[in-house]
Amino acid sequence: MKWTDKPPTEPGWYWLRIDGKHIRVTKARPIMENSDSLYAAIRSSRLVPVNNHDREMEGTEWAGPIPEPEEE
Repeated sequence: MKWTDKPPTEPGWYWLRIDGKHIRVTKARPIMENSDSLYAAIRSSRLVPVNNHDREMEGTEWAGPIPEPEEE
């Protein structure tokens, strides 16, 4: 799995790296049911469309999707 500045194209869990140092796991999910547009919590728990390439996305890299943990 490699880091990329291309936003997710499918729903799922992703590693998210902001400005090369802040790393977290976030979930990209559809904005609305039956929608191809995705959003994710990127900065300060703010929901941001992942296909938005303005200043909100500068310095943001993605890796994934990664498997969701299984319930016991």
